[in-house]
Formats: sequence, structure tokens, C-alpha cells
Amino acid sequence: MHANYSTSALSVMLLSFGPLLLPISAGEPSAKRAEREKKYLSHTKVDVQAAEGYLATTGLKSDSESLLKFLQGLPTEETDRRTLAGLVEQLGSDDFQTREAASRRLTAAGIRRMPVELERAANSKDPEVAKRAKDCREAIYTRNGQIGMARDLLLQRKSVSALQALLKADSTDVRQVAALGLGELGQDAEPAIPDLVKNLQSEDVAVSGAANEALWRIGPGATKTIVGLLDDKRPIIRVRALEAIAWQVRLAYVPDDGKELLPRLIEMMKKEEPKVRRAAPQTVSAIGQEGNKEALTALVEALKFEDKARLDKDELAVPSSAALALLQLDEGAKPAIPALIEAMHDRDNQLAGQAARALGTICRHDADETLVKAITAVLGDKNRGEARGLAAMALGNFGTSAKNAVPALLDALKETDEVLPANCMHAIVEIAPTDEKVINALISELEDTKPAADRRFAAGCLGRIGPPAKAALPALRRAIPGDLTRGDDAQLKIDIDQAIKRISK
Repeated sequence: MHANYSTSALSVMLLSFGPLLLPISAGEPSAKRAEREKKYLSHTKVDVQAAEGYLATTGLKSDSESLLKFLQGLPTEETDRRTLAGLVEQLGSDDFQTREAASRRLTAAGIRRMPVELERAANSKDPEVAKRAKDCREAIYTRNGQIGMARDLLLQRKSVSALQALLKADSTDVRQVAALGLGELGQDAEPAIPDLVKNLQSEDVAVSGAANEALWRIGPGATKTIVGLLDDKRPIIRVRALEAIAWQVRLAYVPDDGKELLPRLIEMMKKEEPKVRRAAPQTVSAIGQEGNKEALTALVEALKFEDKARLDKDELAVPSSAALALLQLDEGAKPAIPALIEAMHDRDNQLAGQAARALGTICRHDADETLVKAITAVLGDKNRGEARGLAAMALGNFGTSAKNAVPALLDALKETDEVLPANCMHAIVEIAPTDEKVINALISELEDTKPAADRRFAAGCLGRIGPPAKAALPALRRAIPGDLTRGDDAQLKIDIDQAIKRISK
């Protein structure tokens, strides 16, 4: 039954001075705000009949009172990974009561914490262990579906009071979906703001993230509260506030596109806890996307540090965060190109990589030979670590303008690395998809000695090339796995079948 859940039910669970008070906008949303809401906000489409029908098959009544009672009665989930693995072992205990207790606790853990050991136990040679593991897995999926469907119905009924009450539930899964539901209700959920703020403090990242999303989705009515959180004593709350402000600026909920906040945000990039400094550039970038030149200047300055030897890892991440923030400005960050090129030569590989990535976006329509050569040099430097993969991505963004980088990309593709080969494959297909050497290189990546992920990516790339990759058809057919019991092999077959279909058109 769980295979037929609505996407909304499953996706719900498969889920950073003194006080400054801003005026709150009144009246109907502006045209700009309406346009941004349409662009950035998605809403769950609830099939009431399907949700009620599903809940009935699991023995749950679908009236609001029954749903609330069910959700409030779910226990706190076990989160310790070692404990969960130990519970799986107890499914094979000689003691019946121990086996029963282990089954109940595993079921209550929820889908976000379902241990990998449970999947292995489902294939155990011990019939009882296998049956119990499968029953637990099925019960976990059912529990997940019940929570999602119940939330969908409360959301459809706009039951703000019920969803608000669920923010105090014992189950973190329930608190997470309740917060997400309140966020979808927008300004109608303003009464829940105090309880959402309390959930920001949750040690469960999914809960605190959902509460934060709900706050910024509520709209202008939450702006004053969010800005006030910049004064909270806890760095993680200030980080959450920065994240929320960034989204509120994008949605035009903050008056004057956040211009009044900018001086304080710039100060936070310079004189704050490292984790907060690292988050601040993204918020400054959101204001910069509204054409604020002061924001652009501040981000360029954040690329530089005088003495990195005395900085901890969070502070070292600030320049990288600034580079990523400049990327988000897209072509509006063209004045920052010289600073980004300089940053790309920095000894810090994380900064160099993010700078290359930013340049790949900002200059994607007008990359010159000098820039292509500079980024190719980063790709070719084997001491550059993670920066090499980001350099490959940047070169791919340049398309045919980076044709001189193809030999370096083909060389890098031969290396054993978890990320680099996929980035190189993406790049060569973007730059020279019909080049015989490119097609042959992708065929080589189909060999069974290659990692499964690389083989799948190669098949996908050949499919993107389409009919010009006909020479790859024999290799693709040979690469179809015979044993489909493993998940990786089953997915590889799907990817290869799709590639063959596209190439054979």
C-alpha cells in the first residue's frame, strides 16, 4: 500500500547593535510580492478523497479530532544510531518480549531514522528475523503515510489551531510536518509564531528547519519577530534568522528590499561568531539581488582575509560563502570578476573552487580564452582537491567557449575520485557533445570496473547527446546488468534503457 502514497505525504518526511524594528507592510500584496510568491512558493495539492481513503485502510478516522489525537499520541523517536542498530539485532533475541519491544521501538523511529541494518535483516536467513524486519519496515512506511495524510487533511481544512497544537507533540516527525503545514497557510498562521520560534531551538535539524521555513513563509506579519531573532544569544538562532531574512527579502516581505538591514548584516559578516559570519553573505546577497551596490561591495571585501593562519574552519568558510553569494547575483556580480579571479588563485581550495564556480555562472555568456585557461589550470592541479570538480562545472557552463579545455577534462576523467569524473562528464557533454573523443570517453566509463554511480552518469550523458552517440549503443547494451537484485544495478538498467531509447530516435 505504501507504494501508492501521494507525493505530498512522502515528501513531507523526506525532508541557517540593538533591536531593530521594521515597519510592517499593510494592505494587499504588491504586484512584485505576488510575482515572487508565484516564483518561490509551492503548495501541497491535497486529494481529500484519496487521503481519507488511505487513512481508512489503516484503521484511522479522518475527522480533525481523531487525527489530532493520533498525532499527539505518537511517541518521541529514538535517534541514536547505535541504539537503533542494537534494536535490529534484538529482533533475533531468544526472548519473545525483547523481540516484541525491539519491533515497537523500531517502528516508532520513523522513516527519517530507519537504520540500514533493518534492510539487511529483511534478507536474513532466519525466517523470524526476516519477517519481523519486513513487518517493521512496512509499519514504518504506514506510520509515515498516516502522518503525511493526516497533516494534508488538517492543512486542507486550514486547521491552524490543530497544527499549532502539534508543535508541542512528543514526536519530532509530527512537529516537523506541523511546522511545514503552518508555513503553507501563510499569514493565516500568524497566531503560531511564538510556538514556531520555540521549535527553532529544537536539536532536531528537520524540526528547526521546518519552523524556520514556516516563519518566513508566514509573510510580513513575521518580519518583526524574525529580525528580533538577530539579537538572540544563541548563534544557531541568529543563523536561522539570517536564512529567514534572506527568503523574506526575495519574497518582497521586507520593507525597502532590506536596505535598512544592510549595514547591520555587513557588520555581522565582520564581527560575529564564525558560524553567523558564514551565514551572513547569503542574506547580503539576497539584498544585492535587488540591485543594491553596497551589498556587492561588501561581498567582494568578504572574499579577503589578511591572516588566515589565525582563523578557525568556520571563519575560513566565510570567503567561500561570499563567493557563493556572488554566484547568486549572477551577471549582476560582473564588477566582482577581478576579485573572484584573484580568489581562485588562493591557497584555500574551498575558496578557489567556489570562486571558479561563481565565475562559471557570472561569465557563462562571455567567457574569454584567458578565463578558460585560468580555470583549466585549477582543474589540472592535482593538489587542488575539491576545487577541481567545481572548476570542471564552471568550464561546462561556458559551453563551446571552453573547447580548449576538453583535453584537460578528458585527462581528469580518467582519475579515481568520487566527484571529479561526473563533473568532467557533464562538462564535456556541454562543451563538445558530438566530438568522437568525448563519446569514446563516455563509453569507457560504462565498463563494469567503474563505480556504479559513474556508469549511471555516463549512460545519462550519452542519452543527452542523443542520435549522434549511436556508436555507443553496443557498449550500452553490453553494460546492462544481468543481476537486478541490487538497487544500483536496477537503477543502472533503467538509465541505460532510457539512454538507448533517446539515442535510437
